[in-house]
Amino acid sequence: MESEQREFIIEQKLAALQDTYIIKDKLGNQLGIVKKKFISTTSAFTVEDNTGILAEIRAQFLTLHDTFRILDGEGKLVAKINKKIFKIFSSAFWIEDSKKNKLYWIEGNFSKHGYVFKNMNKNVVAIVHKKWTALRDSYCLEITGEIDPLLAICSCVAIDQKLEGLLVRQRF
Repeated sequence: MESEQREFIIEQKLAALQDTYIIKDKLGNQLGIVKKKFISTTSAFTVEDNTGILAEIRAQFLTLHDTFRILDGEGKLVAKINKKIFKIFSSAFWIEDSKKNKLYWIEGNFSKHGYVFKNMNKNVVAIVHKKWTALRDSYCLEITGEIDPLLAICSCVAIDQKLEGLLVRQRF
């Protein structure tokens, strides 16, 4: 996917045999696809474009938080997305790098696909909102600051899967 791209449409195919998301630019051109692996010991997705596999999203077992690992195309850990356990009236997630340094907070109204990514200085770096005109489960990711678009896309898919309960329910 092009690194200069700043706005993405993430569209879940509801009638697919396997969980699938189509990644498009704001003009509707397909940039990539996120597909659930058929055979895997954990719930796992691959993120691909026309050059091959760019990343993999995997649910992680036996952790305190609901955790998803983001691996690059070569299988190297890039980041983890963790769900905050004790949040009374809403949910919150954070992203940390492979050395456990917190990079971003993700907070908002997740059930309605309305949330923001904030860096550690609390500056908004990405906004996610539901596309109300779409018949499919579809939302827009707008990159407004310094964040890797691929990491933001992987995070959106992991959050969507977590909230829809499609990943195996684990007490991590």
